[in-house]
Amino acid sequence: MLGCGILAAPLSAATLLNDGFDNGSIGPQSLPDTAQWYGSTSDNVTASTGSMTLSTAGGTTSGLVTAYFTDSGTVSLNSGETLTLSFVFSVTGVDSSVGYFRFGLFDSGGSRLTEQGQGAANSLFNNYSGYATLTNLDSDGSNIGLNKRDNLPNNALLGTTSAYSSLGSTGANFTLENNTTYTSTLTLTYTGTSIIMTQSITGGSLSGITHTLIDDSGSLFTEFDTVAISIQSAAANTITFDNINVSVIPEPAASSFIMTVLILGALAIGRSRFKRRG
Repeated sequence: MLGCGILAAPLSAATLLNDGFDNGSIGPQSLPDTAQWYGSTSDNVTASTGSMTLSTAGGTTSGLVTAYFTDSGTVSLNSGETLTLSFVFSVTGVDSSVGYFRFGLFDSGGSRLTEQGQGAANSLFNNYSGYATLTNLDSDGSNIGLNKRDNLPNNALLGTTSAYSSLGSTGANFTLENNTTYTSTLTLTYTGTSIIMTQSITGGSLSGITHTLIDDSGSLFTEFDTVAISIQSAAANTITFDNINVSVIPEPAASSFIMTVLILGALAIGRSRFKRRG
């Protein structure tokens, strides 16, 4: 019976970060429950119980917030594995002005921020590689560009497109409404020969906003430790996050191996109990 119970239990994604800001703070680093979040200025990232806010100081200064979902080293994707970033958010101050909203998953190469206010452009970012979603926020609508950060070195992590090669811009245009809750998800699936990059957004009047493109360049990024989110001063006054999650779904072979080990262990326990009863 124990073996049957294990067979019925699905294996879930491994949670690397699940920060709901329940402590009302942007730190400290205590994974997976909390990350240390670094604002590009000394005071543009604040938190209250259950949320974190990135501010553009009333639409005057672009903002970047960065965190690391490993204490050291990177998460390495094996063939068949998927890395997922998801977050719940809302915006204020979106109007007809066009400004960018960008976020991505990166490999810092060990060159990490250590304090607040180190800027959106810093030599520490020179060789951060990875993938990012680049889009615009405005009342007239925009679609989403999926991009690869491979034009290095470049000291602006998300503040310039020159660091990126575009995988393409796809999907229908959409708009975000002020003070409306949305959920955005970015997934990177490594097939062994390509990275399948998918971004989706739901909430308010939006549904089915999904964009997928493939990096099959032969020069793929599969190591990650960094999440970063940036908003331009013209895009919005604030963006508030209720939860930010990073997780990895194991490759099917790994899941099967783990399941087999669990089943064999359960059977061994069952045999041991049977012998004791005999």
